[in-house]
Amino acid sequence: MSVIEPSSQGNPKTSDTETRKTEVSPRPKRLLFVNGSAGRSESVPSCLAGFEQHDITEVDRLLPAAVANGDDENLLVAVWGGDGSIRSVAKYIVGTRAALLPAPGGTHNHFAKTCGIADADAISAAIDGTEVAVDVGMAGEELFLNNVSFGWYTDLVRRRETLEKSMPRKLAKACSVAVQISRTRRLQVRFDGHTERVWMVWIGNGEHALTPMRLADRLDTADGVLDVRLLRGGMRVPKLAALFTLFGHNRQSTEVLIRSLRATVTLEFRRRPVHGAVDGELVMLPSPVTISCQSRVLIVRRPYQSPT
Repeated sequence: MSVIEPSSQGNPKTSDTETRKTEVSPRPKRLLFVNGSAGRSESVPSCLAGFEQHDITEVDRLLPAAVANGDDENLLVAVWGGDGSIRSVAKYIVGTRAALLPAPGGTHNHFAKTCGIADADAISAAIDGTEVAVDVGMAGEELFLNNVSFGWYTDLVRRRETLEKSMPRKLAKACSVAVQISRTRRLQVRFDGHTERVWMVWIGNGEHALTPMRLADRLDTADGVLDVRLLRGGMRVPKLAALFTLFGHNRQSTEVLIRSLRATVTLEFRRRPVHGAVDGELVMLPSPVTISCQSRVLIVRRPYQSPT
C-alpha cells in the first residue's frame, strides 16, 4: 500500500503504497451517527464531542445530501455502533471522497477492529490519522464490509430475530444457536457449473484466516478478492464436522470444504429469492445472485501507521 505524506513545501508527495497522512482541513465537516441500542453499554467517547451528532436512524435522510454537495473531500463521517450501523453509513460514502471512521460501539465490531480501531484511544488517534482505500463486497445491490452468508448462519439469524421479540438478545442468541445445530437443513446451490448440497455458504470480503476460531480475522483490507467457502452437506459429511471446518479446524478436507479466492462469484439457489445474512443482518437476495469484490472504493480513517 502507498502512503501520501506532506512534503517540506506543504504539497503531498506520493510513495508506492495507497495510504496517506491526513492533512486535516482547517474547517472540516464532521458528522457522527450513533446507534444507542448497539451492543456496547458505554457512552460515546469524549473524543467525538466535536462531531455534529445524529441518531443512526437519520442516516438515510442526512447523508445523501452531505456527500452530494460537492465538498465530500472534507467530510469525515464517524459511526458509533456495530457492523450493521457502519454498513448503513458506508453505502453512501463508497465511491466518494468522504472518509468513514468506524467506532466500535457494537457487540463484535469486526470491521472497526480490522481497521485498527478497538477502543477510545484508537478512535482519538484515527480522527487526525491515516486515510486508506479499502475493498467492499457487493451481493447483488447489497454492500457488505465483512461477509455474506447463506444457509446455517442465515437461519440462525432468522430464528434469533424471532426469539428477540420475547426474550433478551443474549438469551435469544444462545437459544437460537442450540436449536439451529439440530434443525439445520441442507441448501441446494449451483456453483461453477455444478449443483452442490451444502450446510452453508460463507463469503468473506478479502482473504480470512483458516486457523482455529479465527474466521473473522481478515488478512488484508485491500487484496481485491472474496474468500468463498461452501460447506458440503452430503450424507457422508456430518453437520458438526462441517461447522468445525468452517471455523478453522486444522483438518481441512475438500470432502467437507470447497474454498477459493476470486474477485466475483455467481450463486443460484433453488429458493427465489433467498435469505442471506449481510454483515450479520438478514436481507432478501435474488437468485441467481452475483457477489463481487469492489477494490479500494471506500476511504477509511484509521490511526496513522508509519510505512515499513
